[in-house]
Amino acid sequence: LRGGGGGGGPYQLHAPPPVHRVLPRQREFNHANNNNNNLDQQGQQQRHECVAVGLSTRRFYPSNRMPGWDLESYGYHGDDGGIFHGQGDMLSRYGPSFGPGDTVGCGLEYSSRRVFFVKNGKFLGYAFGGSGGGSSGVRLSREVVEEGLYPTVGVDTTCPIFVNFGASPFQFDLRRFASSAGVAQEEC
Repeated sequence: LRGGGGGGGPYQLHAPPPVHRVLPRQREFNHANNNNNNLDQQGQQQRHECVAVGLSTRRFYPSNRMPGWDLESYGYHGDDGGIFHGQGDMLSRYGPSFGPGDTVGCGLEYSSRRVFFVKNGKFLGYAFGGSGGGSSGVRLSREVVEEGLYPTVGVDTTCPIFVNFGASPFQFDLRRFASSAGVAQEEC
C-alpha cells in the first residue's frame, strides 16, 4: 500500500521488497512480559511461542530480535497483542493476540506515514502514527518511509507459517479500505 506524491493518490499496490526472517533464540524471546516465571505447575519449562509481524528498515539486524525490539523495526506480537518499537517492552496493548489459524496483515499508509494491522480480514486501527485506542503515538519519520521499509516476520514457534505478498488475494479488502478513505479504485 503506497501513496503520496507523484499523482498516484494516497494508496497504490506495489510489489513487496525482500522479507527479513527472524529466528530468535528462546532465552532472549522469553523476556517479554513473563516476569522470568516460565515454569508450569509441574516445574517444567514452558514453551513461550510467538509470531510477530511488522516492518523494518534495511539496518534491522534480525538475529535474535523480533520486530519492534529496536529502533529499526515496528512490530505487532501475537503472544500478547502488543505493539513494539525501540525496545523489548510493549509500547501499548494494541489488538487481540493471534496464533494458529489466524491471518494477520500489515499495511503502511505512505501519505500519512501510519502503520496498521489487520487480523482475519478485520482492520485493527493504526498502530503507529495514529491516535487513540491502542495506537502508540509513534510516527514514522519521512526519511524512514522514503528510505524504504521491509515486511518483517519474527518466528518463535513450532507451527508453520505462510506468507502472501499478493500471489493470492488478501483476506483484507485493500481496495474497499482505500475507497473508504476517498481514493478511486483504479489508483490502487
